[in-house]
Order: sequence, then C-alpha cells, then structure tokens
Amino acid sequence: MGSTKMKAKHLKSLNFTTHTSRSLALSVINHKNYKHVTIDQKLELLQQITLQPKDYLTDEILKKLAEELMGVVKEKLFESFELKAQPEPYKVYGKPFISSNTLKQMDVAMQLPVAVKGALMPDAHVGYGLPIGGV
Repeated sequence: MGSTKMKAKHLKSLNFTTHTSRSLALSVINHKNYKHVTIDQKLELLQQITLQPKDYLTDEILKKLAEELMGVVKEKLFESFELKAQPEPYKVYGKPFISSNTLKQMDVAMQLPVAVKGALMPDAHVGYGLPIGGV
C-alpha cells in the first residue's frame, strides 16, 4: 500500500500561491482525520477548497486554510507598552571594565515598564536583549 502523506510536490497543480497557504494545506490535509484518504482524494478536496473556500469556514480542521485562501485578516492580539522616560537606577560593579554599549543596553532595559531594580556584574557585555551579566 502506498503512502497517503502529501508533500509539497503534490500541490504544484493547485492554486496555493503563498508559503503560508501551502504550509497550511499540507498541515490540515495530513491531519489524522485524513490519514486513510488517498492522495488523489486529498488533492480533490484541496481543489474544492480553493474553488469554494467559503463552504469550509465551518469545518474545524479546514477553516484556517479556507480563511487563508479568502484573505481573511486576523486581528493581532497584543498590547504595546511605552518605555519609561528615564531608566530606573541600577548598580554597576566593575564599571571601568564595562563597555558603553553595554551600559546603553542596560539603560534601555531599565526603561521597560516591568523594570524595578537592576545590576551589572563586572564581566557584563552586550547581549541580545539584556546585557549578559545584567540582572
């Protein structure tokens, strides 16, 4: 018995123009509910979704793909916070050994709304967000 798992090469004939739509198509069609469906049947289902995505908006598994094909824009659920005007004070141990870039990075970190106290250790250096050696 051949594999029923679809791969990206199977989607070439269908109208999945974005990486997101191709990724979603593979994700949903390889879902456990379609595990015993042949590749030809899966391709036919995907073709139907591309032609009539509105018909699949109530399907729990296929809904995300249908929304992507329809261009439904999801509301971004996040909250932004303002930095404090001035950084909170922090202790610096071994200041002569710490670069100015590390101090600037710590200043920005101490302007975050969650910052209360901080310190830089003598071996502190620039990191990705907070300086390495900063607490």
